[in-house]
Formats: sequence, structure tokens, C-alpha cells
Amino acid sequence: MGRATLVLVAFLLVAPAYAGERCASSCRVEVAACRRAECAAARGAARRDCVERCRGRSGCPARIRTLAYVVSRCRASHGRLVGGQELRVRRGDCDATTVLRFDSPGEVEDGFGLCGILARNREGFGSGLAGVLQRLGVTPDGSGVVFEVTNAFQRIGRTPLTTEQQGFFYVRSDGGGLRRLGPPSRDPTYRIGITPTGALTASFHTFLSFDRHGSRVVFTDIGPAPDGSDAAQIFILDLETGRRTQVTHFPAITPRPSDARAIESVFFLDDETLQLRTQVFGEHPSATYTIRADGSGLQHAAPPPAIPQAASGTPVASPFGVTRPIGRTVTLGLAGTPVNSDPYYPAAGIVEVFHIDPKNVVQLTAFHRYDTFGRGALGLGSGNITVSRVTDSTSASRRILIEASADPVGANPFNNCQLFSTDLLGDIRQLTRFSTGTRSDAGCNYGVGTGCSFANVYEDATTGWIVFYSDCNPLGANGGSEVFAMRPDGSRLRQLTHTEGVHFGTGDEVDVELPGPIAYSVLIP
Repeated sequence: MGRATLVLVAFLLVAPAYAGERCASSCRVEVAACRRAECAAARGAARRDCVERCRGRSGCPARIRTLAYVVSRCRASHGRLVGGQELRVRRGDCDATTVLRFDSPGEVEDGFGLCGILARNREGFGSGLAGVLQRLGVTPDGSGVVFEVTNAFQRIGRTPLTTEQQGFFYVRSDGGGLRRLGPPSRDPTYRIGITPTGALTASFHTFLSFDRHGSRVVFTDIGPAPDGSDAAQIFILDLETGRRTQVTHFPAITPRPSDARAIESVFFLDDETLQLRTQVFGEHPSATYTIRADGSGLQHAAPPPAIPQAASGTPVASPFGVTRPIGRTVTLGLAGTPVNSDPYYPAAGIVEVFHIDPKNVVQLTAFHRYDTFGRGALGLGSGNITVSRVTDSTSASRRILIEASADPVGANPFNNCQLFSTDLLGDIRQLTRFSTGTRSDAGCNYGVGTGCSFANVYEDATTGWIVFYSDCNPLGANGGSEVFAMRPDGSRLRQLTHTEGVHFGTGDEVDVELPGPIAYSVLIP
């Protein structure tokens, strides 16, 4: 964002809260003060509810491990802005620590009105359009954070950084060992496109996936294709040695729309296998493949079985039968007109969630909406088939996380976007009760229309808690978007971040401070 200074803020030595060691924890002080001020006169259930509200707003106690997040700021007026970014890390109930800060001392032209767009959409995870902090990831055990810094893709201004100030970096989440791993990727984290309705849209891929040991990270970059030309490829970076290995040698896709990704949704399926989606072999939309980490064994992932037209009927009570608790959960686009309409893509069809094992297919939802998704620790891909979780469990009670604007249990009258869970027998439970008090016209489409929604939903494989990004305001302390956590049954809701939010002035004046992108220490299932 224009001329800037890079400020390296030394980490405080912060011990993991879940290890029981002492650290600065102002949220506990805030809870105690809230209890004295608001709950002293309450008794019984009323007092318990009051104390829980205090804990929720303050954000502790929360059974979380390591959360890394960028805080982006901008202040705009008369087509110019000043801004900056910080990278922060929070462990358990310890106070978040600032690792890096990029401040912009001068104003720059904001010809695109990005600060105003950020304010209206509340999408802090899109800060890479103007900032220098790009990809972000936390190792599965929460012991370290990997982040990327580059000024190559800033849409406004250009933060002056030396070569050594750009690249992939690693820092231990206890504050030590900050070091540069190598140069940044030449593949931007975002794509900008135009929807069928003529609206500008952008997609962001900031997620970094690690192997199970947290020793390697995978990402996309530009590398040589078989004919020697530059093309999007998959690379693996060794965190110990800094060695960078090109995994794929895919051909370039030409011509292709500016908003299309040649490779997307890349993650470690296990220590030696990667899963990805790509269009390089002519499929549209992108098809799912697996490939070994050494570049061998490229295979087209088996598509799910054909889903009969009757699949849009009642879930589970169908000819598919009851599945075994081993298989995969997929989000499938079905023929038909949904009961709600995507404001960006009006022709979008019905989407439902299914569980598939080698012998059976079980439909888990029958919401008849365009915005139903199976969510999981891996996040969402794109296209008609999204693998949300690979289930490897011997327990038939293992539950699957679903995001939708439906009202299957009679507790979502405004059809706001909510988080649900279901088992393989169709026992759907609504985990959140979020609403703006008016009917949602955008459903689970983040940042547009009435209502509120979610982004970046994670499940913690160790504590079982769900961590998510949302512009909803269930605790009365969210002025824009924040990061929340809750137990897997929806209880013990906690607001983990506390930024200044969004403030509009007169004319085009706006002041914004939002978190995003975020990363959480999640063991890939």
C-alpha cells in the first residue's frame, strides 16, 4: 500500500495455553470484570447465562490450539487511502502476538475503491488484493506458522520490499525461530472475474496444506511446462532445508479466462499423496486428481456413482440404503431449480450432500437450495463435486459438518446461513442460531445482500472444536467480520478476534479493520 516500512515485532515467548503454562491472558481479566459488572445481581440459570455471555464476548476459555490471522486496516477518503497489515498468532487463551507489521505512512490512489469494497463486503480474507501478506498456514500440531510476503500482486500502490523481505517464512508459534524459507510464489492467491450478472467477483486461495508431520508444505507456483513455457505447477517446500521441489509438469492452458485457475484446492491427502483439481486436461469444470509427492502416479480420482433423479427427495429414506462409516462425503450439483437463487449465478442448480462408500450412496440433505455444502477441515473446492472430508472412522456416530440456509429443524425462519451437523442416519442438528433479524436474500453467499454467512470453516481434529470466520454478530461484539470458535454441538460460542470493524463516514469516507486471511492448526483427516 504505497511507501511502507516493514516492522519486525519480536515475539513474546508465549507458551501453549493447553499445556497449562502461564502466559498473558487479558481475556480472563475481561471475563472477571464482566461478571462483576453484569452478573453480580443474577442468580441461578440467569447468572450462568450471563457468565457464558461474558466468556463468549471475551473469547475464553476456549479449547483451541494455534490460530494465525492477518489484520488489515485501511482508511479511505476522496479516492485515496492509507493502510497496513499485521500478522498475529493466538495460542489457546493467550493474548495474540504480533509477528510482523506493514505500515503505510503515505496516501495512495484507491482508484478501484478497494477500501469501500472491503467495508461493504466485510471480506478481510481478500486483503491480498492490496496487501503483501498472502498465503498462510499453521502446522498440524500447532507448533509453527508458515506465511508468504510479496508485493508482486498489489492492485494499488506498491510496498517497497527487498528481496530478503519477500518470500515464504516460518516462525515457531512460541515466538522463536523466525526465518526465511525461500522466494514467494509467482502465482497470485486471487483471481478476478465477471459473473453472468455483470458483477465483478474475486476468489481467494490462501490456504497452505502440510503433510501430517508438518515438515513440508504444498502450494502452486509458476514453473516450466513440458514445452519449456511457464505454467501453473504444484511445488512442495521442505521447512527444514528450504528445498523447493516441482511436483507437476502440466501444460499451460491457453486461452483461458482471467478468473480461471489451472490448479486449485491442492492438499496433502496423506504424507506421500496430494489431491488437486485442475482443468489442464480439458475438463470443465475442474476435475479431481491425485498424484504422489514425487510427481509420479497421476490418477483421475474416481467420480461418485451416478445419482438417480430421485436423489432430490427425502434423505436417507431412499433406495440407497445405510452406508458403512467408511467412505467420503461429497457435495454434488443436481438437476433442478433451487428454492433460492444465487445473486451472482442465477442459473445455479440444486446442491446436496451425499456420503459414498464402495457399496452405497446415502443422501444426507434434501434442502433443494443452491448454497448447501459439506464443510470440513479441508475447506471448499469449486465445481460440481467438492470432497469435504475423507471419513476413516469405526464409529457410526461420526458427524459431518454442513453449511446451508435451509430450515430443516424449524429453527432458521429467516433462512440465514447456518452450520449444521448430521450423522450417516440423517440426524440433522442445527449448530448455530445466527440471524440479522430480517430474511436473508443471499443465503450462504458471503458479503452480499441481507443476512450473514461464513468463510474458512475448520474442524480441530484434537479438541473437536469448530473454528470459523463470519460476519454474523451473535455476541453483539462484531462490527464487521471476526473469527469464532465453538464446541462441535454448537455450545460455548467464543469470539476469538476483536478488531475495530467497519465505520462509514460522509461521502466515500470509510475506516476498516478486519481479520483475514486466517489459518488454524488442523490435522488433515
